[in-house]
Amino acid sequence: MPAVVPSQIVQYIEKTFKADERIEGQPITIHTGPSGALNGLIHLVDQVPSVLLPSDPEMYAAMIRSIEEIRFAVKRAESQDYRAAALTGPPDLRPFAPGQPSPVEIIRRAFAKCPDEVATGESQELLFIKDSEIRSALLRDLATTRSALSMRNGRRLL
Repeated sequence: MPAVVPSQIVQYIEKTFKADERIEGQPITIHTGPSGALNGLIHLVDQVPSVLLPSDPEMYAAMIRSIEEIRFAVKRAESQDYRAAALTGPPDLRPFAPGQPSPVEIIRRAFAKCPDEVATGESQELLFIKDSEIRSALLRDLATTRSALSMRNGRRLL
């Protein structure tokens, strides 16, 4: 399974969700269309190698909360029977607080600040390799290999 990079997450969100749903705090009504789009987003996020996830603890925590809010909202929509939907309408995904962006936009902003490649310049590994281009290429390969080893059947192990 190919790895997904942060810029692909950003592109997916920008093409799939309207700006007013993401930024202006309008709820995303969860029915068949958005449910698939939200599930697709979660699936893509799950494929991002751990070395490319946000390194800022607050941003990472907000992203994880947003992912779990989406999972909960989609499960709620999928388990709602037609009578409940007729009485209350389909569930929706809302910002955590008034004036804040939606959980989808929080994920977009988190990945917009992430690189698509592992920075290798500061690594203390392979210092015995003096050619900087070769060392950088090997460090990228090593990071990719570690990321692949930490995943099994599409699920993060580490």
